[in-house]
Amino acid sequence: TRGARSAWNATRVPVSTSRSARRDALGSDVDVGAGVGAAMDAVHAVPYVPSPMDQGQLANEFVVLGAIAGMTAYWWFVLVPSARVRLASNKRSGALRTYLEELKSDDSKDRDAERWFYAQWLSKIDPETRYLLREDARAAGDETTTTTTTMRATTARTMKTRCALATIVAALGAGSAVHAVTVGSEGFTVPPLSCFGTVATMKYDMTSVTSDLSGITYNPETGTLFAVNNGDRIVYEIQFPNTLVNQWDVSSVSQDLEGISALGGRKFAITDENPATVYQVTLNPGSTSFASSTLGQGITPAAGSNLGFEGVAYIGAPVNKFYTIQEASPSKLWKLDAPSGGTITAQSGDLEASPYKITSVGGLTRGGDETDELFLVVKNYNATGRNNEIYAGQKGIFRYKISTDTFTERFGGEVCTMGQPEGLTFWKNSTTNKIMMLIVGETNEARVYEADPTCTDSIGSVSTLMATCAKKEISTSACEKTQEDGGCPWTRCDKSLTDHTKICTDDVPGTTDCSEAQCKAYCTNNGFTGSNTGKKCTHW
Repeated sequence: TRGARSAWNATRVPVSTSRSARRDALGSDVDVGAGVGAAMDAVHAVPYVPSPMDQGQLANEFVVLGAIAGMTAYWWFVLVPSARVRLASNKRSGALRTYLEELKSDDSKDRDAERWFYAQWLSKIDPETRYLLREDARAAGDETTTTTTTMRATTARTMKTRCALATIVAALGAGSAVHAVTVGSEGFTVPPLSCFGTVATMKYDMTSVTSDLSGITYNPETGTLFAVNNGDRIVYEIQFPNTLVNQWDVSSVSQDLEGISALGGRKFAITDENPATVYQVTLNPGSTSFASSTLGQGITPAAGSNLGFEGVAYIGAPVNKFYTIQEASPSKLWKLDAPSGGTITAQSGDLEASPYKITSVGGLTRGGDETDELFLVVKNYNATGRNNEIYAGQKGIFRYKISTDTFTERFGGEVCTMGQPEGLTFWKNSTTNKIMMLIVGETNEARVYEADPTCTDSIGSVSTLMATCAKKEISTSACEKTQEDGGCPWTRCDKSLTDHTKICTDDVPGTTDCSEAQCKAYCTNNGFTGSNTGKKCTHW
């Protein structure tokens, strides 16, 4: 090669820094006296022609680059999208778990590439697969260490060619349905509420939660929902929309479980209504075990019976706060430091003093990566509704700006028709890239909205019809009578199933609360104190 290039270079005009050399090489038509600029122009007029060897090498490089580009495009635009769908299907059906167990038991060398794929690649970027691997390892006891060591030992052999991974992914359907995001880095903020439209895309009963559905959060790291039941004090992990993955009984920690917020990984903040408390729990995958700690407890003045914390939302850096919402008497926002917790202090005043006269709130959530917003699930407020009329009994989602302590917009929609809305969460659909809004309520109602990605509305542009609820016409024959008289068909007087103040609760929340006889006796004999002094009980 060196000899061929020397021969080729010998036929070309040499380039020298000397004016005389350039003049001799190029002929007398180069006038040295014309200056350096003219001489250089003449030299550069001689075109550079690469040698045949250079041309061949260049052509080979283009072929290699073209092949790499083609393989990359085929991987990302053909194999990965198809494999994501197949992986999700295999997870739901349990085929992935079966496959991993079979792969671990087969130590033949011809499956080294598969083992490398799961142990060194997919398990690191797909939390769900990682948890499955850990769960299977725990089930096998000490096999965990042995299997991990074996997988690592085979890495060198399996690195022969990463191109083989494309075949593995396509054949096994193991493309990553990756949830490569975490709380505070989910890649979205909630658009104006008008972008969600006037009609829910799904209305169903979330039967994976048996009853008393009182809060929900989306965990971006697992791609699943976590819901809470306040009666039995159970946390449920749910594959959207309604597939139960696992559940944890946290009754040893919480007496009246109401709200939940994902913190990252398997950690969550949950609230207890009475006494008003915020806990952190770590829910172990593949089992019913969990760990817990107290982040903050108690507010001043203390919340009334069954009128404490209904929801919680975690806002990360740079804010680093937990926010909670007191249900009623008063409805009020509170805060405490994150992640360590501490003293609970007021974020807002009594929300009944706001322009919307909010008297009952059921839940609270964050809005993706936004750090200056919260969203409240309001169960009752008294403000201007339709036909420019002011009336109580309205419900909805309220957008709240933390820094200014103000509400910036409201949304009624299907929330108006729910019996008792209690929870709300947002997430970005990894398939459609649409922002999802899920509202839940007792007993297990669920309403799903999807934001239009082409929407260009601004915050506060929700129409009156979309923002408000129709005025309820209450007939005397229905709810102005007691149950004894044939009206008010409510059987749980300790819950906010009506717009009336709750006056009867069990001393130990979370158990089967007041019987009808107890409710009637309490209603008849209680003289009421404090803010209720002088009031009469008319409904039991």
